[in-house]
Amino acid sequence: MSWFTLITGLLGGLALFLYGLDQLTRRLSTVAGEGMRTILAKLTANRFSAMAAGATVTAIIQSSSVTTVLLVGFVSAGLISMQQSIGVIIGANIGSTVTAQLIAFRITEYAMALIAAGFFAQMISRASQFRDIGLFLMGLGLLFLGMESMTQATNPLRSYEPFLLVMKQLETPLFAALAGMIFTAIVQSSAATTGLVIVFAGQGILTLPAGIAIILGANVGTCVTAVLATIGKPRQATQVALFHVIFNVTGVIVALLLLRPFVSLVQWFTPVEGGATSPRQIANAHTLFNIANAVLFIGFTGPLSRLVQWLAPLKPAPRRIEPMYLERALLDVPAAALDAARRETGRLGEQVIAMVRLFPLLITARSVHELDPLGPMDEDADTLHSAIVAYLGQVATRDIDARHARRIQDYLELANDLENIGDTVEKEVAGQVREQLSRRLPTLEPTEAMTELIRHATWMIETAVEGVTTLNEELTGQVIAAKARAQELVRGARNELSRKLHTGDHRTVQSVRYAFDYVGHLNYLTYLARRVAKVAARKEKDEKRAAEGPGEGEKG
Repeated sequence: MSWFTLITGLLGGLALFLYGLDQLTRRLSTVAGEGMRTILAKLTANRFSAMAAGATVTAIIQSSSVTTVLLVGFVSAGLISMQQSIGVIIGANIGSTVTAQLIAFRITEYAMALIAAGFFAQMISRASQFRDIGLFLMGLGLLFLGMESMTQATNPLRSYEPFLLVMKQLETPLFAALAGMIFTAIVQSSAATTGLVIVFAGQGILTLPAGIAIILGANVGTCVTAVLATIGKPRQATQVALFHVIFNVTGVIVALLLLRPFVSLVQWFTPVEGGATSPRQIANAHTLFNIANAVLFIGFTGPLSRLVQWLAPLKPAPRRIEPMYLERALLDVPAAALDAARRETGRLGEQVIAMVRLFPLLITARSVHELDPLGPMDEDADTLHSAIVAYLGQVATRDIDARHARRIQDYLELANDLENIGDTVEKEVAGQVREQLSRRLPTLEPTEAMTELIRHATWMIETAVEGVTTLNEELTGQVIAAKARAQELVRGARNELSRKLHTGDHRTVQSVRYAFDYVGHLNYLTYLARRVAKVAARKEKDEKRAAEGPGEGEKG
């Protein structure tokens, strides 16, 4: 026996398997990204639909680890609640069994054909979707090629006594489960563990009870990925990972205690002549265990949610604002990451709306201390703006298509326009109010038209932001159509101020000049509100197209 050939063949085959699985998952995540976001965000109304969502998404992307990491990101971002995530985790374990069923077909003779078809598809096609499909086929082919390489490399071990003696130690269920847990934690892929078990079982090296025990251990080892994903995340993410650990560990303990009847069930469900272990038995054992575990736990989502919340209670919210939705875990799924950026842009919009609502108080302030709340609000808006821009930059470095690239540009424009609204209020308006107060000039009560202009500008910004956060085309259309009314109010306010210039004393005239500037700033705010609405409307049309198969300056 050539140990060099055996070890390199086994490790090389494992590397091909893992790389193929990674490509498979990445391409499916890219192609199905919008669907994943919709499923996880909308189909979690109750525990059963949440379980179905978790199973569906995991079956699509072929990785329960990716689903769980995404789930940590969604919960951290506030897209779904921790209790909703419990059903998704339960379903994800069921969906992960599709990988084992796929591997058990052992259609290795088609590996080269899949690699060739995928390679030429992604080389010839310029369309990003066809390139993704080509890379998906290549990943599938590499997965099967890796399986074949591991099978060929380990073939001599069938008659190597020392190795067979070691494998006999795996007849002890606890030892086998620990081996599966450790190996899965190292390679961070339960599918790789399942693949090796299928290889050894198919060669008669592993018995069915040992193979099942190893796969049970792999269910615990896969929790490591979710635990690592919670580092530096909010406590809600820790709660998700903690439930994942409790769910898998408890289910594995129950299965190990009932291993003999479970093995008999698998043998009855998948009979094999001669009592040999078949790849299909291993795959079916994996599926049956996860379905049984889901049935056992799905009725206890409420108590389990309270348990993990007790074990990992939420920390008090930070005093200063922090990004809520921009989770790194979502970056590998551009659709989910961009949706997170949209939600964070909505939070930025809420910050600047709060600043705009202070406009009437600012221009009638009698003391600079009345402007103090504005500074921290602007700092919070700047914090969110910087975080959104940085996050979008990270999304842009991923493998994205042209539609995602357009959406990144749209979100950058939205974030910049919203931040410009905040800067206009804090730097321009408040700056001139401070200057007016320092010159001891009297503050004027807003005229009737100016008061109405303030209300109109505030409404336009509020409605534009709501249109962004709710993807409501009707609202953005209302803002765009409000231009004529805004310009009418600007003219009326200026006419009223012009009459004051001819009736007041010198100090009043100076104050009126400042009031003219405030009207100019309000005019600019209505322009920025329309810009936000136009970009949002453009994005809404892109969203609709996906589901179905710059402007003039006015400041002064």
